[in-house]
Amino acid sequence: MRIGKNESGFTLVESMIALAALTLILGLFPLVLKAVDLPAANDSMNEWETVLFFQQVKTEILTADAIAIGGKRLDLRMRDGTVVGYVFKNGKLVRKVNGRGSVWLLQHVRDVRFARVGKGVSIVVEGTKGRKVSHVFLSYASQAK
Repeated sequence: MRIGKNESGFTLVESMIALAALTLILGLFPLVLKAVDLPAANDSMNEWETVLFFQQVKTEILTADAIAIGGKRLDLRMRDGTVVGYVFKNGKLVRKVNGRGSVWLLQHVRDVRFARVGKGVSIVVEGTKGRKVSHVFLSYASQAK
């Protein structure tokens, strides 16, 4: 078989230089990501966490038989007898079922206010950077004492 004189290709040295450059770029990639300020990594409430929190609360308020509001706490007695509690504690909004467990729903929270408004519940959440989000949810549940 005859081999032409004008065949082109990469030499071993060229391939090693390209591999070294690629390794250097991939090695610096995590450092570049750390330097970028990602919104999820700062000290404010995340938009999607806030939306999910209010959706979950809305669903549970609509299915609750009784609602009790006290201080920074919202307790919902469900039809099956379980009590779902939303508590503000150490800068976090926490959900507990029957006083057990602890699921962080929102972090970086400065203040929370639960209030009875007519036949509904008003919730105002203030983030550590002063951003306030509020919603009012209608409910047919009785007011627990």
